[in-house]
Amino acid sequence: MTSVKDLDEAQLLMLSTIAYLEGVAVEKDATVGEVVKYLLHKGGLADSQIPEKKSKLSEYSCNTTKRLTLGKILGQRSQGEYPCNMTKKEWVNLLKLIEKDKTLTNLKIKHGITEATGFRAFWCVDENNNAVLVYRGTASDFQWHDNGQGGYLPDTEQQSRALEYFEEHAGEYNYVIPTGHSKGGNLAMHTTIASDSEKIGRCVSFDGQGFSLEFTKEYEDNIEKNQGKILSVCAKNDFVNCLLSPVGKKIYIETEKQEQYINNHCPHIMLDKRGHLREITEQDELTERLGAYSVSLLSAMSAENKVFAMDGIMAFFEENPEESKLQQLLATKMIINKFAEIAVTNAVKERLDNSSPKKRSPEKTENETKDDQEPGGR
Repeated sequence: MTSVKDLDEAQLLMLSTIAYLEGVAVEKDATVGEVVKYLLHKGGLADSQIPEKKSKLSEYSCNTTKRLTLGKILGQRSQGEYPCNMTKKEWVNLLKLIEKDKTLTNLKIKHGITEATGFRAFWCVDENNNAVLVYRGTASDFQWHDNGQGGYLPDTEQQSRALEYFEEHAGEYNYVIPTGHSKGGNLAMHTTIASDSEKIGRCVSFDGQGFSLEFTKEYEDNIEKNQGKILSVCAKNDFVNCLLSPVGKKIYIETEKQEQYINNHCPHIMLDKRGHLREITEQDELTERLGAYSVSLLSAMSAENKVFAMDGIMAFFEENPEESKLQQLLATKMIINKFAEIAVTNAVKERLDNSSPKKRSPEKTENETKDDQEPGGR
């Protein structure tokens, strides 16, 4: 039987994706196969469906208690639909791929946990006591706010919780692969760096965002020691993995063109119909620039302004934010102005570099020129 050590990136991506579904992070031991059977054939997938409402308009109306968040505007599925901006058909197709993979279906799920903060994690264990540690991506207001704090703190509360969860159970296993999609990938990378654990053989993040400058300073030695274990697998046009300071190696996956831009962050688009990763390609130029700007932006801001701006921007994604509308608007203005300032500075620098006269080589004497024209010289 294949060991956890031999799982490829496509298999880890499938495990990371089903973390978004209800009924996967079970407390009692169950195999991945048993869970998939429940989801596919016993109606379990319906538990992850967003409840139907009488009217989509009433759900998002400004006159109701529901708030039209930026997360919804960017394409979070509405009533009757499913996590990760995936349709029911897309989820069924993914689950069928897992169902056919005996290596995955034989893994045993242990220590599943879902907390009020939105934190969810579980272990997938083989018969040799090697394990994949799976963290779920963002699923709550608390976690959106935590994402913002990841831009100015060395460790956020959710990152610390992920590390604590790892340390609670890591002693039971011989070899560990932390993984996850989006925020889950960020938590996996953080655990790999912050734990400095020899139990972690490799770490695979899918579209996970990077880290604050404070993190890179705090963990400079650990990063140098452990980032060789980390691989970030990212969709070519994904707009999350490029944010903040990266650690480890990155590869980019070619994906089909998405009708909605938000879908470039959907995990399943990196898989082909057979359940294999699509071809490796180059990062999209737009997201490459976005990533560079995000690092430059935070580098140029004071500690106080970073907190104000990041908390204010993340509030747009939250259902019930603590930050006022004024802070949200001022934070937006602050970031736009800073982006514009950086863009102008870079444009001027690029233009000056291009317009600088190239250093000319000394002119040759008449005799030297004549020598060059004669075959063999003198």
